[in-house]
Amino acid sequence: MLDEQYKEILNSLEEQPPLNAWTAIEKAIRPWYVQPWAKIFMASSFVTVVLVTVYLFSLPINTSPRQASKENREQETNASPSLPTSPADAIHEQTNAATAQTSIETKNKPTNDGLQSNPTSDGNHPNTRLEGDINNLGSEASSPAVNKYNSKAETAGSFSSGNRMKKTDLSLKLSAREICISKMITIKISGVLANAVLDFGDHHQVALSFGTSTLYYTFSQPGIYDVSVTVNNEVVAIESVQVDEKPQAYFKSKVLEDASIEFENLSTSATKYFWFFDDGNQQTAINNNAINHYYSSSSRKEFHVKLIALNTITGCSDTFITDVKNLKYKNYFSITIPDVFTPNGDGLNDVFEIPNAELKQWHIIIVDAAGNMVFETDQQSNYWNGKINNLGNDCRNGTYRFFIKYRQPDDEEIHQKAGIITIIR
Repeated sequence: MLDEQYKEILNSLEEQPPLNAWTAIEKAIRPWYVQPWAKIFMASSFVTVVLVTVYLFSLPINTSPRQASKENREQETNASPSLPTSPADAIHEQTNAATAQTSIETKNKPTNDGLQSNPTSDGNHPNTRLEGDINNLGSEASSPAVNKYNSKAETAGSFSSGNRMKKTDLSLKLSAREICISKMITIKISGVLANAVLDFGDHHQVALSFGTSTLYYTFSQPGIYDVSVTVNNEVVAIESVQVDEKPQAYFKSKVLEDASIEFENLSTSATKYFWFFDDGNQQTAINNNAINHYYSSSSRKEFHVKLIALNTITGCSDTFITDVKNLKYKNYFSITIPDVFTPNGDGLNDVFEIPNAELKQWHIIIVDAAGNMVFETDQQSNYWNGKINNLGNDCRNGTYRFFIKYRQPDDEEIHQKAGIITIIR
């Protein structure tokens, strides 16, 4: 029925709809569950649920396909008419039936500890297999019904992903066959089985997860270690690695009669040596024999000699650096450079000079505070008199900067000095 509220609204309209309009409006505002299509849908759904429930309850309970197949075979055997046999054939059939029954009872008989004994690979139990098993139960022994006993033994220590994995599918790879103590080794394992354990060979172990595993390890002691993967205490993969001592670089030096220096190599656990003598020269050696080196320069007090000892197999190295004194050292520029002069023409301290005739090469530049060059020469005997290039106007009182480059008599190395000079008149 149409609600009174809607009727009042429609009656208030100036033009009332005809009777068939009232009927259409009433059908349109009915609840969905009273519509004809809804009633048909709910009725068909109820009938479908009832039919499915009846079908499910009609199925047999606790009957596996294997048991049903066995029962069907027994029924077919019992239903098939027996052929007439002779007394000898009847006795033979009774004997075979008794033997088969004995074999089945023996298989299902529990052991002393209350559990069934583990079957062999063909599905039979050890020490209980009878000739009747072969004659009467041959097809059943290889069926899944018999193999259920050893399914646990087959899956123990194996990983299945679609196809069952065998132990031979496991792969163990090491990043190196020989390393040093301080270097990390990479261990990659693929096809990991269940219950797998990685043994590093130094009393350290770690459990592995399924799939591919990558581990990093550093040995703390030298030696040869067998890195292995075990499954249920059985080794399924093994690789060996040799761990060496880390190289130790060290040397001693002494001066020989010809003024050369002998370097005694005392390094250990290395196969190649790199020498750096700090004078632009270097040398490579494949043994730890002593090396002689001659320093031609006399301008250096000491040299920083470096030795790198490398093990080319493991890639490990060590570096040793020490200072070697230069016994030929001579200070050609030991004078004190003045920091002020008075170019006033009184004959006292009128020029800026740096007397040193033993230098092989000389060049000096003097600039003012603004960076303008006021004097330049490459002659040691040419002194600055306080004028621009010694010819122009007098330079103002104040501070000036100088830069000197020179070489000593027995050395090709260029040395530099810088400082400040002040003019006071």
